[in-house]
Amino acid sequence: MRERFYWHTPKKDVWEKNSVMACASYLTKLDWNYKTSAEEQKQLQFYSTLCDYKPALGSWSLCIYGMLNDKGMNPNNSTFEKCLESLQGLCSLSNSTTANLTIGQYHNVLNNATRFAIPEPTDSTRPIEYPVAMNQTFRSRYGEAFHTHAYNLDISNYYGLLLCSYFLFVLLVASCFQYWDRTGFNAVLFKHKFFNYIRGHFLLPTLLKNHANYTNFKSITLGLFPTRLETAYLFGYQLTHLIFICIDYNYDPYNLLFKSKSLQRIRFFADRTGIMAFAQLPLIILFSTRNNIFEYFTGFKYSTFIMFHKWIGRTMVLDLILHAFAYTIYAVNYKNLSHSSKQSYFQFGIVACFIAILMIILSIGLIRKNFYETFLYSHIILAILFFYSCWKHVEKLGWKEWIFSSLAIWAMERIFRLIQLLNFGAPLAKFQLYGKDLIRITIPKTPKMNWNGRPGQYGFLYVLHPLIFWQSHPFTFIDADDHLIIVARAKTGATHTIFKQLVKQGGSTQFHVSIEGPYGTPTNLHHFTNVLLLAGGSGLPGLLDHASILAQDALKSNKIVYITLILVVRGHDILKAFKKEILALKPLKINLIIYDTALQLAGFGEATPNSDSTNSFHEPLLQSTSNILKDLQGSAIIYYKRPNLEKVLSDACDENKGLAIVCCGPPSFVDIVRNNTAKQVLKHPNKAIQYFEEFQCW
Repeated sequence: MRERFYWHTPKKDVWEKNSVMACASYLTKLDWNYKTSAEEQKQLQFYSTLCDYKPALGSWSLCIYGMLNDKGMNPNNSTFEKCLESLQGLCSLSNSTTANLTIGQYHNVLNNATRFAIPEPTDSTRPIEYPVAMNQTFRSRYGEAFHTHAYNLDISNYYGLLLCSYFLFVLLVASCFQYWDRTGFNAVLFKHKFFNYIRGHFLLPTLLKNHANYTNFKSITLGLFPTRLETAYLFGYQLTHLIFICIDYNYDPYNLLFKSKSLQRIRFFADRTGIMAFAQLPLIILFSTRNNIFEYFTGFKYSTFIMFHKWIGRTMVLDLILHAFAYTIYAVNYKNLSHSSKQSYFQFGIVACFIAILMIILSIGLIRKNFYETFLYSHIILAILFFYSCWKHVEKLGWKEWIFSSLAIWAMERIFRLIQLLNFGAPLAKFQLYGKDLIRITIPKTPKMNWNGRPGQYGFLYVLHPLIFWQSHPFTFIDADDHLIIVARAKTGATHTIFKQLVKQGGSTQFHVSIEGPYGTPTNLHHFTNVLLLAGGSGLPGLLDHASILAQDALKSNKIVYITLILVVRGHDILKAFKKEILALKPLKINLIIYDTALQLAGFGEATPNSDSTNSFHEPLLQSTSNILKDLQGSAIIYYKRPNLEKVLSDACDENKGLAIVCCGPPSFVDIVRNNTAKQVLKHPNKAIQYFEEFQCW
């Protein structure tokens, strides 16, 4: 009989299956008058005698019938067909002719056994050659033993589904807050002391000192730590996971299937942790995807999803280790470890476990920060090997639905990404070198493009150069009317390849490019009348775009909006790269403040517009002959020092009844702004102060 293929694991705890296995387990212990050679014994299953010897088969059928009656189930044709299906499945594994029994023949076997069956003999010296009527008490106990085992398998799968539902609940709650943000309701909600107390202490701040920036311990990079809100989500997940691992085990009080009660507990724990590990696979894949519709509904950033991806992955690996450890102890106690280790499910399980551990090791912050390309490609290759090993591990056991759903999410996301690339096409972009290492990329938009980028969004750029065409890197862009603007800093990898080409070409060249995106949830600022935009370094494009669009919309609608844009730069190269976009702000009602930290970092101290005044809004002291700074005279304030971000935020919050703070810049810059915004929320509990972070790091 050919094994049936299931897209999902059928329910284990059904009496049509329990009765078949329970009766087989007991009847195989009897001494039947049916002998096979030693060579044949190696090829047979433990129940093969029941399949091939008619008196034993009759006893098996009679026991199944009695057990169904014991449970109040009417053993009609439909029920017996299910039992026969289970019985045929078992007998097919030993190539028995019983695997081809029809329902009519099965009834004949049962009727014959009913007529000639006698109670189990007390004389164990003589082999049995007639049907046996199993003792009802033992029959019931064996049935319950298999019921408890099957129940624990089913409940483990159910708890795995509930564990996934935890994050569906989180996404639902976040979607509600995101909807309220779009409708402006959050601006009302966040004027209440209670909500601001929660936000200031538990939602906005970083968990430790850093979130966007890597945390180090004695010069050793530990990694990226979550915010307190992300920590709350993850703590809830870990607590839910721990509860589901520990509760609701049904044990057989007579311990008929195991050597000891402790081994029964170990086996059930091994089953639970293995199934729970598999149940987390779809979540791991879902939160690793770029093109994730839940970003739009929840307002979560990609970096938040990656934080979920990391910690769920670590939890899954812990489950795998516990599963492997518990099952190994179980096999050692049964003295069949050598036999189990030769089975493919065991071998592939060990391989999957070691691959998962290796993925965790290669994902530590030290490697991810300093050797990102190594981390990325090793992660992809190992993930493929891991899923293949998982498939082989459970190929004949079940629970493949978790693999199917994971691969379905992965495949759909890749299809949508391909559609985005095909939609964008491959326009010829202009690359220009500014200063030592800044590259401005101007990408023309074609009429065929279905592109609608918003401020603060980003896309993954593919440069169709023979050496790097397969690589993609995320960049925030400015979406002008007929072109996109990206400014990248040349580092290692793809940007270094482009940089060398630019140097050869005298600072300007062209490549065909494609963009996958736009990604990220646009920050909705139109409900605010006071907006503070804080941009540093590569964080300029999104906030320049915000400032321009907000000011233009306010002008068109005759709405009064106070916009302060603070640009923190090191040298003038970044300003030159965005010269056109910055100068376009001059006729708009925007309070533009520029902090150039280059001189202070070079050891020239602090140069300020007016050292004897605490007023920030006065004529600037220009210490550069840069054309852009000359062009900005009268419309911008320029400082040659680091900004005191705590004071900037304090002044802005003190002066306004409500404020939207938008930040994007270097990691340490973002962390300082986040934590100081949390302090201002606590300082002004009756003001609607909202923080929007457009920094992405993974």
